[in-house]
Amino acid sequence: MLSVKVRTLFVGFLTAYLVVLVSLDVLSIRTGRSGGALINGDAKGYYAWLRSIALDHDVDFRNDYALIYPPEPPPPIPELTPRGLVPDKYPIGVAIVELPGFVVGHLTAKVLGFPANGVTTPYQIAVTLWLQLVCLGSLLSLWAAMVRVGAREDIAALGIASALLATNLIQYVAKPAWAHGPGLAVLCLAYYLLVTARDTGAGRRMLAIGALLGLALIIRPSNVALAPFFLVAVLDRRAHWRADLARIAAGALPMIALHVASFWALWGSVRLSGYAGEGFTAGWSGIVHTLFAARHGLFVYHVWYALALVACVAALTNPVTRRLAMGTLLSFVLMACINGTWWCWWFGDSFGNRAFIELIPALVVTVVLWLSHLAPTMQRRAVRGFVGATVVLACVNLLLWTGYVLRRFPPDGTHSVAQAYLWPAFRSRPGS
Repeated sequence: MLSVKVRTLFVGFLTAYLVVLVSLDVLSIRTGRSGGALINGDAKGYYAWLRSIALDHDVDFRNDYALIYPPEPPPPIPELTPRGLVPDKYPIGVAIVELPGFVVGHLTAKVLGFPANGVTTPYQIAVTLWLQLVCLGSLLSLWAAMVRVGAREDIAALGIASALLATNLIQYVAKPAWAHGPGLAVLCLAYYLLVTARDTGAGRRMLAIGALLGLALIIRPSNVALAPFFLVAVLDRRAHWRADLARIAAGALPMIALHVASFWALWGSVRLSGYAGEGFTAGWSGIVHTLFAARHGLFVYHVWYALALVACVAALTNPVTRRLAMGTLLSFVLMACINGTWWCWWFGDSFGNRAFIELIPALVVTVVLWLSHLAPTMQRRAVRGFVGATVVLACVNLLLWTGYVLRRFPPDGTHSVAQAYLWPAFRSRPGS
């Protein structure tokens, strides 16, 4: 009875969450600043790959930028590629995830008489709704995976709900065409496939896991930081882990080859990154800033991450969760180093520090399994504390998110902490 009740409530929560997102999509189309576009900002750079290849059958983004970006300014183009093409610095991975939504949008545009040019309203709605379904569906699969490995169903549901309500994930499921929602989704699905793998047919399953992890890499190469978490998960779950790791690597190779091929077509040479002239130049100070600065510092605006890391440290004391906690903490350290040393450690226009969102599945799994394996008396106290913290942090997060969406403080982080948290006290955006 408990199983059915928790599952029903959790699915109901995700459904209600989706309904709210769709309502916000409709409101954004009617009143938004982007001319009715749901795909905006950096998401347009990722989407340009799909539009150009599917409709123009090339990788010259000159006309794509002219169609996709207005009323936003197009990205600066310092120089053409050696092949004389307008470059796109973003990798192709997000476009792969967007493909089913694009096909639906294309067919809908033709049926309803909209221009079938890749940018009209049917494309915007279909791609966005598809990605929202993928994100929320993947979180449902993460819940099922955690229950499979021994988590309490209610605690697993609470862990995922806390991430959706109390972190910056809310913005990047609402606007899922940025890389973070799709990246989180494929990582959740990879973990689900790993947990549910059986000995029979395991070879094909490991290849599929490798393909998903390879896709995560070509969505955002910094997702390589999740390697310690998944390595520990494989060691914990699989007896023949050496063979499984080899199959996972083999499954990832086609995705990596596709990434290399896309940049070869654009640049005419082997390139692993399109970020020409950008690099890891921020040093140790950037690592400190990406976590603690007023400009999108991770722990400053989203305390959930800090509390989850504290719980991961506590999970080191439990033999059931010790190795998984070590993998998660090492993944966090690697991600902090990658994000912090990047020259733009604040990651431009961002709700909080968006570059850590892909770490959420690892944090949730570790925290939920640790809470699920506590002694009953301690567990009750810990869960009550987790619920209380979630409620408080969710309220704070919704306050910050409302200010961010309404642009009551600068989205690029050039504001003080007080201006972000106390934005209702200002009659208008500070400095305007």
